[in-house]
Amino acid sequence: MAKRALETTGQIFRYGIAHGYCRRNPAADIKPGDVLKSTRKVNFARVDAAELPALLKAIEVYRGHVVTRLAMKLMALTFPRTSEMIGARWSEIDIEGRRWNIPKERMKMRKPHIIPLATQTLEVLELLRTITGGGSCYSPAIEIPGSQ
Repeated sequence: MAKRALETTGQIFRYGIAHGYCRRNPAADIKPGDVLKSTRKVNFARVDAAELPALLKAIEVYRGHVVTRLAMKLMALTFPRTSEMIGARWSEIDIEGRRWNIPKERMKMRKPHIIPLATQTLEVLELLRTITGGGSCYSPAIEIPGSQ
């Protein structure tokens, strides 16, 4: 917030100089590092290798909605971003080719992404298709036929 305030103040003084309201920009003499402590970058939480077995067991005994449990299992097997999982479409899943083709329009870097599908992943997908009838994979994810 302080950094933005300094930037805005500098813009105001630059405007004032350009229009003859003032002669100098005192905000230009201040650098954010001179008065603000540097912030430490905090990364998102991750699961250590030692914690993975416990996480997988917790997913297996999860008592919430079965589709949510299967989606968590898929995430643990394929490592997509949450938005990629939520926006997944059955048309992106190539069972025979054993891959999930995520189109560039849904990717952060706007490049298509291919996720290879292991046998365990294919089993989860088949179970999910059976439960959802080929409709929603993870609400409101994989499209429901005729919903467009």
